[in-house]
Amino acid sequence: MQLKHCLAAFAQAAVLMAACAAPAAAADTFPSHAVTVIVPYGAGGGTDATARAVARALSEHWGQPVVVENVGGADGLIGTQKAARAAADGYTVLFSVPNLLLFKHLKAAKFDAPQQLDAVSLVAYYPVVVTASKASGVQTLADLAKKCAPGSKGNCSIGTGEQFSWLAGRAFLDAAGIEATDIPYRGNAPMVNDVLGGHVTLGIGALGPVLPHHKSGAARVLTSLEPQRIPSIPEVPTMTEAGLRAPAVGRPWYGLFAPKGMPPERLAEWEKALQVAARDKGVADSLALINAVPTFSSPKTFATQVSQDEKSFDALLAKYPLPQ
Repeated sequence: MQLKHCLAAFAQAAVLMAACAAPAAAADTFPSHAVTVIVPYGAGGGTDATARAVARALSEHWGQPVVVENVGGADGLIGTQKAARAAADGYTVLFSVPNLLLFKHLKAAKFDAPQQLDAVSLVAYYPVVVTASKASGVQTLADLAKKCAPGSKGNCSIGTGEQFSWLAGRAFLDAAGIEATDIPYRGNAPMVNDVLGGHVTLGIGALGPVLPHHKSGAARVLTSLEPQRIPSIPEVPTMTEAGLRAPAVGRPWYGLFAPKGMPPERLAEWEKALQVAARDKGVADSLALINAVPTFSSPKTFATQVSQDEKSFDALLAKYPLPQ
């Protein structure tokens, strides 16, 4: 009987140990609840669409909701700051663009994003193009050089929708040896509308919003900042092909960041999941719609890219201070 009681007690202890271990095992499973992807811009743009495609693929892989939260304002600064303040537990990440590297140069609200965020992964490179309005009569870079020659600043204007595009625009004008009055906009959509309406001579920004208008003849893409011709507009030369030096602004990207200090094991979970998202057809199709090139990477590779771009931007901003 004593042996029987001992075996029964042992069995009960084993059940209790298993019951105690189960919550611990569940706690180690990531993610165990919804994940938030902060997009620091409004819904409907290329950044938002790409983030939602990646979020859907991650949700399917993890079996947990992955929610995109649009936190617009101050050209991306407000959403970026919110992401940086979140817990570094892997449940909140930021989906952003190179613009966040410029926040530390703002006088009113300096924010050094690379010091507050960890790089998680590149997602894609997207092309930036220079587009001329139909009303300008500019069809080529040679036409542009004549119309916007130094000393003729009143003849030309260039629209930009955010700070990175503004910096790229300054560098483009310098590389092309032309002059144009800067016309800043709150976003790419109103800038593109004014290019189409002939209210500005040029616009510089992502290819996606202007591609249909180039195809229809309502506007003309003159060149891109890409190192090679873009497959969807093979007739458009690169700046190098046109005999001009390319602006030193690098290739703009979409990328994921986490609040500083995310544990290595959580970062590894993200890297593994993003490798699955990289093979997702829906993600590929979404990127193709905006002519972006999928480029998922390791955290180390993305951190190197961010560091290189930050140095390039710092050098350019010493020459072209941001408008405040």
